[in-house]
Amino acid sequence: MGGDRNSASSATRSALADAAAGVAGSLTSMLAFYPVDVYKTNLQAGRERSDYEYNRSDQPNKNTSEIVGRSKNKKNIVSTALYALRIFMASFRGVHYKTAHTVASSFAYFFIYSWITARHRTYVRSSSVGGDGGKDYHPSTSARLVLAALAAMMNTTLTLPLDVVSARKQTASDSDEESSRH
Repeated sequence: MGGDRNSASSATRSALADAAAGVAGSLTSMLAFYPVDVYKTNLQAGRERSDYEYNRSDQPNKNTSEIVGRSKNKKNIVSTALYALRIFMASFRGVHYKTAHTVASSFAYFFIYSWITARHRTYVRSSSVGGDGGKDYHPSTSARLVLAALAAMMNTTLTLPLDVVSARKQTASDSDEESSRH
């Protein structure tokens, strides 16, 4: 009985370590490529350009380098700098929602996968499947694929609402952002 508790707590500790490592890797990757993800999400939503490119009446559809090249006075330089800042900020629209989704999704998947893999090994060892009592048992590729699919299904069920919120925030225009704050 005590052996089951030790193996269960060991499995939980191992699962937590795997989950923390998975979160760190996923979060780093998400933050590095977030502007590309925003652009992709806007394209998928049927928007070729984000709203911030259309909202500027004095310089419609100009890229930042063209605007900077034509800036002659301090007012235009400040205006151009604000425009560039606006583009940068729009590239990270909804980043906190995507961060929450990435952390929750990565943690859930890696924790669940590691935990069920450990529980599967414990089950095999206790049932003596494998000839040697299961001491050196390592799941086959097909068993790992089934365990990974189970972990992915549970992960999707748990984190899909965060993904929906994240996508909505990425495609929201400035006016949508303002109205949701009030």
